[in-house]
Amino acid sequence: MTEGMDIVSVAESMIGGPVELTADLKLGRNNRLYHLLGPGESRYALKTYYNGRDEFHSGLDTEYEALTFLFNSGVSNVPAPVARDKARQCGIYEWIDGTNIVEVDLDDIDRTLSFLRDLHQLRSDDQAGVLPL
Repeated sequence: MTEGMDIVSVAESMIGGPVELTADLKLGRNNRLYHLLGPGESRYALKTYYNGRDEFHSGLDTEYEALTFLFNSGVSNVPAPVARDKARQCGIYEWIDGTNIVEVDLDDIDRTLSFLRDLHQLRSDDQAGVLPL
């Protein structure tokens, strides 16, 4: 995404309605994450992707397609993809509340194993074979 781009304008054009930027989470070295409020109290994550020098690999496409596949396959603990803009290298996803894991407990392990079971069951799905790497 172009440096200095107006995040609110980009998000509004992608979802087709007004949004309010509530947080710039500044996570990661190459990607940025923003929390947005949209119409009807909807909440979104807008993520910008750094494409780097690799013209054959798009982090945006890989993540967006994988989340679309998982969400459409009934995996409920991933954010629903909402929109993507390949030219600006950004995606909008459903916002999911969470907390940072400071200390791992048995519930964390159970949730992780459940997610891995979901992934394992989907491995032979025809759509899994065509996801971008």
